[in-house]
Amino acid sequence: MDFQFSKNFGEVTTHCSMGHEAFAHWLNIEVSANPTLINKVVSSLEQATQLTPGKDISFIGSEYSLFISADEVLVKANHFTLNEDDLEQDFHYYDAESFAGCGREDFIHFITAYITFIKEQR
Repeated sequence: MDFQFSKNFGEVTTHCSMGHEAFAHWLNIEVSANPTLINKVVSSLEQATQLTPGKDISFIGSEYSLFISADEVLVKANHFTLNEDDLEQDFHYYDAESFAGCGREDFIHFITAYITFIKEQR
């Protein structure tokens, strides 16, 4: 996953590579509204290695939710419930920015880089 952080008018904005945009939206929306969330997520990432298969730690946000398991992290838009069977033939629901996943180690790298960027901006 490629990512970039920028600061405009005092606000940090995250951009992620195609297929991982939902992670950027999660940071830009959920973490910016609740900065203490990042500490809870970091703590949960450390605890996740103890999770049994099929179990996860959930952070349900106002627009995006984060799910941490022992080996992967998923982010999903809360509105992500459309059934493609309801669409007309040859139409597809655009969900690229509504759902993303990556390995737990990749997500740790992403979050660590974000925290470092925030600290450097102070």
